[in-house]
Amino acid sequence: MAESQEQVDYTNLLLAELERALSPARLAPYMRIAGHDRKFAIQLYLWNARLSKAFLFPLNVAEVTVRNAIHHALTTHYGSADWIFNPPFQQTPQSVRSHQTAHARLLAGRRAGAPPVTADDLVAALNFDFWSNLFRWEYDALWTLPGLLNATFPNLPAAETRVDVQNRVQKVNAFRNRIAHHEPMHRARHRDYHGAILDLIGLISTEAADWVKACSPP
Repeated sequence: MAESQEQVDYTNLLLAELERALSPARLAPYMRIAGHDRKFAIQLYLWNARLSKAFLFPLNVAEVTVRNAIHHALTTHYGSADWIFNPPFQQTPQSVRSHQTAHARLLAGRRAGAPPVTADDLVAALNFDFWSNLFRWEYDALWTLPGLLNATFPNLPAAETRVDVQNRVQKVNAFRNRIAHHEPMHRARHRDYHGAILDLIGLISTEAADWVKACSPP
């Protein structure tokens, strides 16, 4: 675990092996900050991993609550959870590919005689990009359906629209993707992102946002 770095004896051999394994290119941003002190750079790399790890819980809750809120609202609107198998609205080619890939992966992983794929299975299998992209301008007609936006985000300020939700969701999703791709986070405004995550969750549930805040102080 990253918390154990104080117990590591950073010998020259270990530092050389870590640099080789992680690659000089990967360590370059940390080397610049560390003044090309290799040990310090490795410790910064580990600190970055700790920081990224700390955001996994709030990001997890944000992703799960957003996708569940959208699914619940559309299930209510269309009268069935099975809307997810064949979305009854025009999708972008990117969303179609994402949907097909997730569904195919679920089907391929099914053993003979296993229960059929459920709506909940597919909701969970679709990545956050799929859900985030539903707020792009191409889906403007979807979110003009009466009451749908507010059914999804009951705490959305009255003056905010799909565009505001898109900006909120995309900011959180972009940050999530940076962490998922192990990018350096040392220059990110961590408190701002933590606040953006809490705000997004709070649009759906203030209680859930308060819980995440209590369990993941910035």
